[in-house]
Amino acid sequence: MSKTLRIALIALVIGNTAILMSWYGLDGGGRSNPAGLIAAAIGSLPLLILLPGLARRRRRTAQWGCMLIVFYIGFAIMEVMANEAARVFASVLLISSGLLLGALVIAVRRWQS
Repeated sequence: MSKTLRIALIALVIGNTAILMSWYGLDGGGRSNPAGLIAAAIGSLPLLILLPGLARRRRRTAQWGCMLIVFYIGFAIMEVMANEAARVFASVLLISSGLLLGALVIAVRRWQS
């Protein structure tokens, strides 16, 4: 179970990063947007910092990851309500971030200090 949880956490972090990169990395016509890619990379950096600690099953990383992911959930909720053009990407980010939060809470409860 622990190995499955760790793989799921890493996959969700990478998935959230991919969602942000595809959302901001493409303009309306499907062409790449270099400025958007840079913004998405900067926005994804806090998520990517989680990866080494999650790979090592560090409980403290899961704890501060729970606090971190709340900002991504808030951002996604704001975009779903305010930005009609980005509603699909924001909804996918919201669902993925919610799943990541749930998995992080499970990790905090199961992993030892």
